[in-house]
Amino acid sequence: MVRRPKNGNRKDAMNARKEKHRENSSERRLKVAIVSKADRSGGGASRVAADLADLLNEAGHTAHHWLLHRRGRAEAHVRDLYGERFSKAFRLVNALSRSVGTAELFPVELSVLGRRARREGYDLVHFHDLTSAVSPLTVLALSKRWPTFWTFHDCSPFTGGCLYPMDCTRYLTRCGACPQRGDWPLQSRFDRTGFMQDVRRVTHRFGSVHALRPSNWMADRAMESGVVPRRPEVIPNGVDTKRFRPRNRAELKRMLEIDPERTVLLLAAGDVEDARKGTRQAIEALNAIREKRPHLIVVGHAGNALCEALRGFDVLFAGWVSSDEFKSRLFAASDAYLFCSLADNLPLTVLETMASATPTLGFATGGIPEMIEHERTGYLVRPGDISGLVSGLEKALQGGGRLAKWGEAARTRAVEHFSNELSLENHLRYYRKIIGER
Repeated sequence: MVRRPKNGNRKDAMNARKEKHRENSSERRLKVAIVSKADRSGGGASRVAADLADLLNEAGHTAHHWLLHRRGRAEAHVRDLYGERFSKAFRLVNALSRSVGTAELFPVELSVLGRRARREGYDLVHFHDLTSAVSPLTVLALSKRWPTFWTFHDCSPFTGGCLYPMDCTRYLTRCGACPQRGDWPLQSRFDRTGFMQDVRRVTHRFGSVHALRPSNWMADRAMESGVVPRRPEVIPNGVDTKRFRPRNRAELKRMLEIDPERTVLLLAAGDVEDARKGTRQAIEALNAIREKRPHLIVVGHAGNALCEALRGFDVLFAGWVSSDEFKSRLFAASDAYLFCSLADNLPLTVLETMASATPTLGFATGGIPEMIEHERTGYLVRPGDISGLVSGLEKALQGGGRLAKWGEAARTRAVEHFSNELSLENHLRYYRKIIGER
């Protein structure tokens, strides 16, 4: 006769097994699939994905970075999502889908990712920026078999497709009559943003998707949309505090052929003329302090219109800078970063300038107040407040070492709260927590 254990003993045995599983999960190396639209040349979100893959591999784990677009050099752990044979066909499907207002609706990449995930034996799949690359339905399907994470670098995972709603509030109920229709990534004559928001709603409601956000601001926007059922885990972006570090500012200015006595203000973005980055507002503030004669460094794509708007200033146009080493020198040579973004999450340029001991002056937009402490590590005013920004610039340029003091505090905050090491630790802790529960 077989005796069944009493309920208490059975529960104790189950708890012991769970505890042992947690211990094993916390010790063993993980095998991770990182998925993003591009390599680090594809913008901030893709750079975060690439950096996370690098950090995991350096720490002894195995991370493969799956991507659609690759412009940089081939790396051993980087995988092309479609491969040369099917790349054109899959991109054509995505382009046709976008043209009729259903961008990334069809999960054409699901079979590839699912097959590779089984073959490689991944412990988890972590999605990053998916616009123009991967369907939300792929995220839904894979979450049924693997612990699946999705970092929201912009608002598209809970809107009808726009990266930032700006002044539009339709995403709070149901998207439609989209004011951004026709602009990337909503390049279509047809407005199906309501339907596409419903697709994302289904993904979050019926999938086992663990959402992450770099900022509390983004987590709040996701929750108020009603699309995401549970508050996301907040894990800030990381910054390489060894690469981006304080240097001899006077010496760097000389190397750049800038008078060491001049105050250098930095303007930086992937596309400096992107209206969302607030360059027009920055130029308006600069014109108000023209007599202070700041020297400008402009990093990013700059067209003729921007060059004309800055006529009369001494400007170093650095263009698009792919080298982190050169970029770190430009950031460390600057006395302050003028950043007037009208909508942003947790921008990497702010973290990189902080780590370089360069304070930020600009608008208290999105997650920026979670990085910059007003009049301690920089100077922030409400979005669009040009007069307030001018007052901050005048105050900062009065001398007395104010900018240097803010820069030192910014460096300390970057090291203590936003280092790559801390970002990796936070990701691993959350990965193992979810794997242990699953």
